[in-house]
Amino acid sequence: KLQFLYFIGYKMDAITGRLTAAAAKMAQGSTAEAEQLVNEAATSQVDHILQATTSLLLQTDDPYCAHFACGLLKKVAVRDWHSLPAAARQELFSFMTTCLSTRGGSLHPRTLEQLYSLISVITKLGWSTGPEGNQASCIVGMMLEYLKGENKMCGISLAKHLIMEFQSTETGSLGMVWEQHELIRQSFQAQALPQIFAIVFNAQNILSAPAGHYREAFLRLIAEGLLSWDYTKRRPDSQPEECIKVTVEWRDFMLNKSVIEALVALHGTTTIEEKHHIQIAIIQLCGVHGSIFVNKQERLAWLEYMLNVAFELASRSVQNYTPECGSLVFASCQAFQKASWCSTSNDWYMLPSFASITTRLTEFTSAIAREHGNRPDDEWIIESVDTLLCLWSTHLIDMLDEMMFYGSNQDVGKPEQKTLLRQSCKAIFEAFVDGQMKAPTLDTDEGAHEKEYGDSTRSFVALLGRQVSDEALAILISRLQTLMGHLSHVTQGQTLPDTFHDVLFVIVTIGCALVADPGESEIPGIPVVLVEAARLHESKPDSNGVVFFVGLLFNLLEGLLSMARADTASSVSPFVVSATLSGLARWARSYVSPDRDANIELTPVFTSAFDDGKFACEKLIALSTQALCIYPSDPEVTGAAIEVLMSLSLKSSLHSWLYSCSSWSVLAVQENAENSPLQNLPLSVRRSLIECLCLGSGKDAFVNLLPPIEQAAKGLLSQTGSCVSENKYVYKLLLVLSRIRGVCCSSVQGHQRMDAVFNWIKSLFPVLIQLSDVFHSRCDIIVALFELLDDLIKAQTAFLEDSQVSVLLQYCFQMMETYRKHNAVVQISSKRHKSTDDEDKADTLVSMMVLLKDIVNWDMLGYSGDEGRRLDAGEIVLLGLHYIIGLVNTEFLADSALADIFFELLAGSLTLYCDKVSLIPEPLMEQVKLAIMYATSEARADILKSGFRSIAALANFYKHASSSSASAASCASLQQMLPVFLRKILTTTCTERLSWESCVLSSMSNAVNCLVSVMGIDTAVQILREVVAAHPLHARLEAAFVQAVTVLGNAAPGRTRRVVAEEFGKQYERFALVCRTVRM
Repeated sequence: KLQFLYFIGYKMDAITGRLTAAAAKMAQGSTAEAEQLVNEAATSQVDHILQATTSLLLQTDDPYCAHFACGLLKKVAVRDWHSLPAAARQELFSFMTTCLSTRGGSLHPRTLEQLYSLISVITKLGWSTGPEGNQASCIVGMMLEYLKGENKMCGISLAKHLIMEFQSTETGSLGMVWEQHELIRQSFQAQALPQIFAIVFNAQNILSAPAGHYREAFLRLIAEGLLSWDYTKRRPDSQPEECIKVTVEWRDFMLNKSVIEALVALHGTTTIEEKHHIQIAIIQLCGVHGSIFVNKQERLAWLEYMLNVAFELASRSVQNYTPECGSLVFASCQAFQKASWCSTSNDWYMLPSFASITTRLTEFTSAIAREHGNRPDDEWIIESVDTLLCLWSTHLIDMLDEMMFYGSNQDVGKPEQKTLLRQSCKAIFEAFVDGQMKAPTLDTDEGAHEKEYGDSTRSFVALLGRQVSDEALAILISRLQTLMGHLSHVTQGQTLPDTFHDVLFVIVTIGCALVADPGESEIPGIPVVLVEAARLHESKPDSNGVVFFVGLLFNLLEGLLSMARADTASSVSPFVVSATLSGLARWARSYVSPDRDANIELTPVFTSAFDDGKFACEKLIALSTQALCIYPSDPEVTGAAIEVLMSLSLKSSLHSWLYSCSSWSVLAVQENAENSPLQNLPLSVRRSLIECLCLGSGKDAFVNLLPPIEQAAKGLLSQTGSCVSENKYVYKLLLVLSRIRGVCCSSVQGHQRMDAVFNWIKSLFPVLIQLSDVFHSRCDIIVALFELLDDLIKAQTAFLEDSQVSVLLQYCFQMMETYRKHNAVVQISSKRHKSTDDEDKADTLVSMMVLLKDIVNWDMLGYSGDEGRRLDAGEIVLLGLHYIIGLVNTEFLADSALADIFFELLAGSLTLYCDKVSLIPEPLMEQVKLAIMYATSEARADILKSGFRSIAALANFYKHASSSSASAASCASLQQMLPVFLRKILTTTCTERLSWESCVLSSMSNAVNCLVSVMGIDTAVQILREVVAAHPLHARLEAAFVQAVTVLGNAAPGRTRRVVAEEFGKQYERFALVCRTVRM
């Protein structure tokens, strides 16, 4: 017995020694070594760890040592909770509460936090295994005693950690699945949470105590603990409720005005940190809704009460604003937004004090808008602007829409309310415009996110202005005329103000967003509210704000381009030029030759403006041409100019007029002239330009644009020889190929145009094949040729006859054969920094794989037929795969640009052409295996799915090929691969952390389904046993897997393959969930 006791003491001393050593290492800064020692201590027996850590917690004064002891105790309690006897669990809980009572005042704050967390974890674990609420009731009693006594911080911290732990429902946490977490959460909410609420709300005397650490923690507990609890029943895929949806039994807590009044009173005298917690609590209470209210009148009364509270706090925060109180201003904005989320627009205009609330919200919003102009870089002000604009442009504007629709119906809104809302929109619009005009906007280093945010903000402002379009446009016109006056002074030797371009950019972008929608639909219509406003000016169309503003834009753009064309180009911002062009393109899509279907009733004010749109077209084409000539290397300007031309070209009603338009003819001539300024445009812009010209010239006249391009291509081919290596010659060739691509892209508009383009391009195919032969070593030309074929595949094959598609596929075949002939299989370099040759090779491979992928996608969509087909698309795709697979190695797969497109191509090809897998030479199948194994080890969902799809395709091929003696010999390697694939998938499912999206699990289960149908259930189960043999819970894993695969062996009548696959998918998902739970 003495020897046994000595042995126990030795083991405990060993654990204590490791924890003491870990504390020493931690004090020296050796975190990794300290963690290693703690992990070694965790391998001891559970009872030894419990005795050593509890003894250490009662004795040590070393903060690191106590910290590690508490952490180890928590780790072991979670890991071995279910194996501990009930008496040991209760003893552990009793010890923790005793330790808190006796040593809570002497422990380091970090150790105390771990102690609170450990008590909460043990309470939740005990809830899951013992009588519900026993330990929680004990903790609640302790909290009450602490809050009554001197150590109030201890009670507050206990409540905080208890709420945090029971709120969590993450699968795998504490070894429980989501369903267990949710059941415990709901039980805790019913039994313990009301007691905590009562204790906290009865401790209001803390609010009157002097400012201190525990008062701030108390406010945090209310705001981020009790009021942030999700009171609704959840689903596994649901997100927490944005608002507090509660039932009537929570009335005494949620609708307690005495608590709110105490918080508001404290807000005026306390610190910034405590004010922030108070406002978070007010935000949460603004979102209270549900059956807690007995009727609608009570709900409206509460909404009005909370809005007035929010206004009181907001007025305190915005007065004498400083950056330190920025978070408080933002919190006030969030309170208004939260109130709108849990109510409808009907609720707002039914409030008794609607006028007062609307006026106060207008004043607050206007103040923030002006403050934004003074502090454009203040993040809190930026967030506040975004929140308020979202509130006004979505929720409150709905009221105007409903009032317009229903008229003066008393149930919907009164005329004076409509007038008040319009006045608010005008005031806020003017305030935001003035604020934006102060803030610098044209930051050349601005990222994509910041640019998108700025565009979104100005769009929201424009949406407000649209509600009062006449007044809003008058504001913009006044400011724009002032700015244009500065332009006229430049010719007299004066310089532009420093903020000229910033202000001009704001006015143009807001104005263009006001007059027209962004045009995301195919045929954007004129906004209804602007049509209604224009009816008031039908007798005087020139006084319409939209027409006048757009006329000013034409004059502005003309003036800017005149300045840029002179020697003062540096004084004109290309951002303003591009913004004006984009705005005019946006306007032209809706107003120039407007679509009658998209606009129910058009007013003559818009249809007759600018000489029925003809003057506008002439101006737009001429100004876009000038912009392309002046700014050929600026992507913003050239993109906007092409956008203008495309907005006109896509309108079929303009085609006949455009072709006879003088400015259109000038543009076509300049596009083809060798000495034209347009020759300086990038190749991508030249491609888009010829596409616009082909589209705008109509389905018959566009063929007149094609002969010069064909002559240029044939002329360049005749010059091959010594010119091949000259950069000027290569550029001309790339230019011709870009123009041909533009013609191909224009062929999607109509069957007649498509036939004409195909017949023309067919005559050029021999020339293109010869070019690929001559320039086989030029990556840029080969890439351009592959991209040209890809454009044809995407634009043409959907509507061509099979005989025409066959010709197109034949030339794709010849192009790839020509490339393969001159380019031997040389794998991508393994060097860390790739050479230029490797980069060129990667670009070529990407363009080839994109072409093959689009062929597969076209074939998969069923456009291909069988009659008249002289060449199967599958042979072309597999021909390209032969070459690409030969390049596959780890360096190839590590290149994300290559890997993404390769796996998509591989999965699609093997799935669609699984009957042709035998055409892949056997040595290359090892490369396929390497690629698939790599894919199933990836963390990216798209590559994972491609890998599983490829496995399923190979299994299906083997299943059908093994019954045919002709192809069985070519499948010898597959017979060895399939078990390897299944082992890899099962290992992945059981042991690795991967993306568990439903689409990934679906692809994985389909692959397992196909493999098991080939190999048999017994073989699959045996492979699983080998995978999980060393796992302590292997029997549980095996049972779950057997339950899943048994579905595949049930061949009952009426059970189709689809039904079986769906059932197996559900069972395999459960198996994966078991694996994840066991692993975590």
